[in-house]
Amino acid sequence: MPLLNRGLSLPLRLLAALIALYVLGASAYHVHQRRPAISSTLYAVTVISGVGAIWALLSAMVICCIKRPSLLLPTALLDLAFMGGFVAIAVLLRHDARTTCHDSEICKVDKTAFAVSVANA
Repeated sequence: MPLLNRGLSLPLRLLAALIALYVLGASAYHVHQRRPAISSTLYAVTVISGVGAIWALLSAMVICCIKRPSLLLPTALLDLAFMGGFVAIAVLLRHDARTTCHDSEICKVDKTAFAVSVANA
């Protein structure tokens, strides 16, 4: 049973890391474009997605390498915290989901960042 749990959990954690890295890349692009005047919303999205990506990668390594059941509770609590973080990202990016994109690639990237934040939550 523990092997099955690890076998299912590892791909999901790696997917969560990829999603968090996508949101981080999209927000880092906007930080680069608006370097002198970075909004607090954009800063929050960048920080939460960056820490979420680091946590997803670290928890994937914990699941693969460490076989101690005593680490399951802290891992579950931090998973809940980052789930809340990606809900917060989805709330912060909700205005991007309502805009209409004609041919703007950046608008489509923002809509995708909103969608994957919902999926990651």
